[in-house]
Amino acid sequence: MVVMRKRDAAFGLLKHARFTVTTALTLTILYTRSPHVLWCAMGGVLCSFIARGLKAIIRQPRPPTITEEVVEEDSPVVVKGEKPRRTRRVVKRVFASSVHGMPSSHTQVTSFFAAYAFLGLSVLPRS
Repeated sequence: MVVMRKRDAAFGLLKHARFTVTTALTLTILYTRSPHVLWCAMGGVLCSFIARGLKAIIRQPRPPTITEEVVEEDSPVVVKGEKPRRTRRVVKRVFASSVHGMPSSHTQVTSFFAAYAFLGLSVLPRS
């Protein structure tokens, strides 16, 4: 029997965040039938398309990722009658992404939702 912990379930939702957010937003639109939710969703989608268009125009590369790793290996020089020496050295690897980084569509859409929520809570009349 496989027991799933709460943390594993939460990471499973985060792993499929795009599907989770789309499903939650669709269910919210269908349940509330509120024009505010619909406008917010349409604005988020439009904002995402604008970010992708800007990303294609600006084409700023992501910064390279540098990882350091300690490698142990046998020394190439072995003295007769002795055990081979183990040497440790730090290896740096540089990885460059082929996907452009700026502007971040995730950040832009999140900022849109935050601004919409702030303005919605502070400006719109309460019913």
